[in-house]
Amino acid sequence: MKAYIKPIGEKAWHSILTGYEPPMMNTKNGRVAKPEIQWTPKEKCLANVDSKALYAIFYGLYLQEFKRTAKWTISKTT
Repeated sequence: MKAYIKPIGEKAWHSILTGYEPPMMNTKNGRVAKPEIQWTPKEKCLANVDSKALYAIFYGLYLQEFKRTAKWTISKTT
């Protein structure tokens, strides 16, 4: 799997190893996910890298494994 993800970039592999957490913001009700419209360019880049890593993982799976994992949305969980 490393061979599929490393060519995308080192950040993609790092996303697999450490996991990705969507940007959060503090509100009076606690921490909530930040709306995408408010994401910084760096936050957008990290989300994009995680999406590319997730795509590479799905592309490298057999159909039976893909059906089992297709509902996952973060690359580290796969």
